[in-house]
Amino acid sequence: HDFFASGVQEDLTSKLHGISAIAVISRTSADHYGDRENRPPLRQIAAELGADFLLEGSVRVDRDSVRITVQLVEGPTDLHVWSGTYKESYSTADYTRVQAVIAQQVAAELRAPISPEETSWLEAVPTGSLAALEAFMRGNETYLREVSRGETNPDSSVALYEEALRLDPGFALAHARLALSLTQRTPTRRGLDRAKATANTALSLGGEIPEARLALAQVAYESGDPEEELLQIRLADEIAPDHPMVIRAGARALHLSGEYDAAIETLLKGQ
Repeated sequence: HDFFASGVQEDLTSKLHGISAIAVISRTSADHYGDRENRPPLRQIAAELGADFLLEGSVRVDRDSVRITVQLVEGPTDLHVWSGTYKESYSTADYTRVQAVIAQQVAAELRAPISPEETSWLEAVPTGSLAALEAFMRGNETYLREVSRGETNPDSSVALYEEALRLDPGFALAHARLALSLTQRTPTRRGLDRAKATANTALSLGGEIPEARLALAQVAYESGDPEEELLQIRLADEIAPDHPMVIRAGARALHLSGEYDAAIETLLKGQ
């Protein structure tokens, strides 16, 4: 269940990104320290990342239950701030509830306020199908590998997102991630049209989802419509200004428009 542990990390990172009062280091940067046996001391990690606090944990999945253990550590001092252990049934409702509880507890320890809208977003259950959630998590991990390798035809992640949607056609986040995967393919008019329709389906099902806006931005870029691309990136930024994908898209748009210093500054913001 390594994919599930990675999914927990991504979901928690995403939920903390959704709390506007907390600035979160991107998962890409944090992933360098995933190997507990070979990583440097926590103080060094905090210094290298420029982080005031570190959240680390472990995940164990049994046949019918999941156990998540987390601890919050003050980076510069290595002092323990808070820890929690949660064992729940292996279901989407309990999994989502635990993720929300952890994010809310971290916010409380950091004295970061959470708005009612952010609370609703934290507690929203993305899908009622555990099998769809697992396919979605596998798709996310595969998508990250495909992007890091620069693959132009990411059939594996597309297939996994399609499997998630076969199991739950109303899974808005899976529609959004499928749209993103489709935009990574070698562009064709038919492929771009499908990506656009899929992203719009995600927005109609789940409201404003940054990944859906980014997919529409990529479609606009491939279609030679820079104004629409910037509009979609701006809309994504309004939803999730600290989202790593949003930051990278904004930096690319600035670079292409010749604003190189601003592009570098934007990229550094997302580290």
